Amino acid sequence: MAVYKGWWVLLGLMLVYFGSNGLLTNSLQLFYPVFTEEFGWDTETVTRPASVMFFLGAITSPFAGILLDRYSTRHIMLIGLIAISIGLFFLSRMQNQTQMLIIYAVFACGLSLGGMASNMLVLSRWFKAKIGLAAGLLLMSSSLGGAVLPKILNYTIEQYDWRQAMLVASVLGGLLMIVPLIILVRNSPADFGLKIDGGVAGSDNLSALEENQNIGLTVLEALRQPRFYLLAVVTATLWFVIVPLLQHQSLYIKQDLTYSGNELANFFSFMFASSVIGKLSFGWLSDFIDKHWSLIVSTMLFALGVFGLSRLQPDQAINMYICATATGLGFAGVFSNIQILFANYYAGKNYGKILTIFVMLDSLAGAAGIWIIARMRDSSGSYESPLHLMLILLIISMLITMLLFWMSKLSTKKIQELKI
Repeated sequence: MAVYKGWWVLLGLMLVYFGSNGLLTNSLQLFYPVFTEEFGWDTETVTRPASVMFFLGAITSPFAGILLDRYSTRHIMLIGLIAISIGLFFLSRMQNQTQMLIIYAVFACGLSLGGMASNMLVLSRWFKAKIGLAAGLLLMSSSLGGAVLPKILNYTIEQYDWRQAMLVASVLGGLLMIVPLIILVRNSPADFGLKIDGGVAGSDNLSALEENQNIGLTVLEALRQPRFYLLAVVTATLWFVIVPLLQHQSLYIKQDLTYSGNELANFFSFMFASSVIGKLSFGWLSDFIDKHWSLIVSTMLFALGVFGLSRLQPDQAINMYICATATGLGFAGVFSNIQILFANYYAGKNYGKILTIFVMLDSLAGAAGIWIIARMRDSSGSYESPLHLMLILLIISMLITMLLFWMSKLSTKKIQELKI
């Protein structure tokens, strides 16, 4: 039996996501300590471009969603990924923060067109029955990029300098993002005369899952549901924690805890290697247990990792790697389950528009989180209070997710009673 072509598309998306998110969200913060040393920037200044990137990503994501639903997703992605590769090249020539801000603005537009939303949109057209596993594999790839790419970049920084390392990043980005997109990725099964999950186009056995894939909720219908706003609070809260943690942890570990550059690269590798396992395992798990509980369990594990980081002391390398493992597993599960819950609620012809609304809110939360955590760090001289704030927000998100689970059970029960 021939392999379902959706798995080849998934492989292409994984390579794209390995390059885009593996570099922009999981590796570039490795350069922050170098920037503070060379340019004399404080915490707020060095993280400001990332905050601007997420803010602009929030503004541009709704427009990107319209483009993704109206035109070829593959072509839209190609434009965004080319922009990211060019931006990485010019970042190696950066001389001041104004230039860095402009480049990060390009990154924001590139990620809006070729980042998570577009990848998940294509994936949702190819998979339904195994969307949890497929999403877990896709999202795992960014963590795999975070495990591999920082080691390569840190080696280049130590052997040459950060500008050479950034050139390496631009070349790797082009090879990983653009080539697989052109060769492997296609917009939908219809391009091969197939239906979602491998059915044959033109057959009469259109399943209920496929009907839902073709119809789904409209944007207005989604906005009328209370669960939309509760889910928005959950995801925005989680992104307020995830994004700043990824952006600030290099400064926390190298500057506050005085670990070496090699130990910092090892921390990144441990955390993202663990998140590879976390995304795959939690994605697989969500196909067998309620997706709300999968999110709750992963959030709890994430909170344990953040608590461990808040208690970490200098010269505790083993404890650092334990914290990296727990944090990686937890944040990976959270990241995967958020996307899976989106697809479970809203997969359909308007999925791109609805998803980009969430991406906009999440990006705004991430941008605000980066700035607020930086200001807290600069005013107090420590990351202790910011880490405690993150723990409180993770607990809040777990409680609201439990409420969403309860509402989902009530809704299912009412539907069953109507059928009877």
